[in-house]
Amino acid sequence: MLPPDNELLVIQRGLARLTTVTGHEELLLGGDHFGAKAISGSPPPGTMVHLLERSAAMHLPLGAIENLPIIRWKLIETHRRPYLQG
Repeated sequence: MLPPDNELLVIQRGLARLTTVTGHEELLLGGDHFGAKAISGSPPPGTMVHLLERSAAMHLPLGAIENLPIIRWKLIETHRRPYLQG
């Protein structure tokens, strides 16, 4: 699946793998998040999230979180790690 544009997904349980076209891979576990690229910037084309087992995630709409400074800062910080490496 492609990381969503307008919501943040926080994995509650399960396991997923985020991959980028640059070869970066990252395992996503409970508590990890992805998406909301309107806040954290656009991932490179071809970035995908692959569910590795049955998973559950909370869907947080962009409008509910985009103006919370601490969330915005954390999203930008974590966005830079997987998308800008490699």
